Amino acid sequence: MKRVINSIIKRFIPLIIILLFINNIQTFSNRKEDSLKLVLKSCSSKDSVLVFSELANINLNINPDMSIELGRKTLIIAERINDNKLRAIAYTSIGKGFEYKKNYDLALSYYKDACLLTQPNNKEAMADLYNNIGIVFYKIKEFDSALTYYNLSLNIKKQNGDDKQRAKTLINIASLYLRIKDYKKAKENFKLLLDIETKLGDKKQIAYIYNYLGFLNLKLNKYDLTKP
Repeated sequence: MKRVINSIIKRFIPLIIILLFINNIQTFSNRKEDSLKLVLKSCSSKDSVLVFSELANINLNINPDMSIELGRKTLIIAERINDNKLRAIAYTSIGKGFEYKKNYDLALSYYKDACLLTQPNNKEAMADLYNNIGIVFYKIKEFDSALTYYNLSLNIKKQNGDDKQRAKTLINIASLYLRIKDYKKAKENFKLLLDIETKLGDKKQIAYIYNYLGFLNLKLNKYDLTKP
């Protein structure tokens, strides 16, 4: 969806550049939000759904109630044009808002509704939804359910060959095992993560993983520092 958002913005780059020069905007998030609001004035109903969704994401940390409201506006448009794909995007936005408000029951409900509306061949969206559901189950300490959804997400990402996205779910799985003190499985997943991050060349993440592997070696009474 981010690629679609970027393509929409590119079509309105001249307007966005004017906006950025005229307004005294302090942060990147505010610049992006204002740019998207300007784009909204000129885009189609379908494009506006994607813009509302991106605006909802921008507001998650600072104003989850606004994210929920934007998600509901998205849903109204999706209902008007009778588009299940856009309904799923709306449900996801609303679910994220409730997750950030720590209303996990409603978050799960909206995420699961989004799953029902998402076509199985839309693998990227399904993988993201499964990962989101796993995160919510993790937050409410239903670790078996969290692991089930993390693995569903991971399997799709393996099929897609998307190492960067695969790494995001692997770190969730490794962190879960660490949380429940299954240090052996935590280490196994951190090592898988290390292989991916080494391939991607993310030095910051590699250092982060080695830190955890060192901790896990201590917990497992393995002190050979040459063998992570």
